[in-house]
Amino acid sequence: MSAYCHTIRRFPSASKPLQANTTPRSGSECFRRRASSIPQQGEPLSTAMLTGLAGGIGFMVATFAYEELTTATVVLRAHPEPFTDNLLERSGVALERTNTTSANVASKTLDAALEAGRAAMVRVTHGALPWIASDRLELQESIDVVVVGRETDSYLVDGGGLDLGAGDDQQFHRASRDELSHARDKRKADRHWAVSVDPTALQPSIEALTANVRASIQETTARMLGTLPLTGVPSSWLPKFGVQGMRTFAKLLRDERTKRGWPALFADQHRLTTGLEMLQSLAASPRWGGDGGLRGIYAEFLTEAAQLEGLDALEGCIDGYRELAPRWDAFIDVIDPQTSVEDRAQLFRVMAEHLDELADREEQAARKLSDVVAALR
Repeated sequence: MSAYCHTIRRFPSASKPLQANTTPRSGSECFRRRASSIPQQGEPLSTAMLTGLAGGIGFMVATFAYEELTTATVVLRAHPEPFTDNLLERSGVALERTNTTSANVASKTLDAALEAGRAAMVRVTHGALPWIASDRLELQESIDVVVVGRETDSYLVDGGGLDLGAGDDQQFHRASRDELSHARDKRKADRHWAVSVDPTALQPSIEALTANVRASIQETTARMLGTLPLTGVPSSWLPKFGVQGMRTFAKLLRDERTKRGWPALFADQHRLTTGLEMLQSLAASPRWGGDGGLRGIYAEFLTEAAQLEGLDALEGCIDGYRELAPRWDAFIDVIDPQTSVEDRAQLFRVMAEHLDELADREEQAARKLSDVVAALR
């Protein structure tokens, strides 16, 4: 399950300053009831619905060779579209957004939201969080976390059920004002971005939710089928995305002749082990992938979406994604970081065979879903 969706669905209440040894509530009435409920029913949107609205599924693979290691990145959720922003926009959440270059203004705005009983989502550099404190390359990306309360100069941060640190399974962490400000300020593009729920806003209509479901599906299928232009990413990266990305990946796994092939990229044991560890971890993690490559939860999203008026035809597309889930699990399981460098070509061939089937099934599922949505009135 996506950490972003888990975080949003569980937006905790911050109506009172937290006392020592106080355990926050696991759900937020402020967000769930006021801002992310099914119109006319008052029921909170499910994790599956929020995942689908955010874009749900996708695929991207990339490698980068450095002096001491070669990274292997895979993303199985919607990408490069802004997952969190799409989730917030399409769920009908009424938001108060802030973005400032002033750390002082950002802190005052955050404090005001907490004092008013509104938790706030902030964007931080992962490795800059005080309980991570790492300059490792893979920890320098941006993540969104929720600040759920404050006690004097200490904030309580909810990672949405996500393990935010190696070997650390705590869900809630503390950060001082200066520590949180540093994490928010490290990347120029993220400087002090924050959102909180507007408690006075009205619920979105059922028509708006239905339209947003259709829009999210259209974007997801277009990205998977390669018919959606990339935004903010070089056009040369297009072969790394969607079904084409899976087939490109399979080709590179089998390529034993060129320096771009995986046998050449991972020709020493250290690069091979660290690269496979990274690949498997990212594919299985709740931030960039998850159980069944998120295909199972996407099937749940389609099941719920088919209950909305005019979208019942989506029922015929559910099985395609449900059947993909165990196949993604099988692919993730076959990645073996303990493989010896002498046996890497054999492992890569097995991985490529899995990808061949996944690419074919993903294309069939996406084309069918795209055609169904295009035919809707």
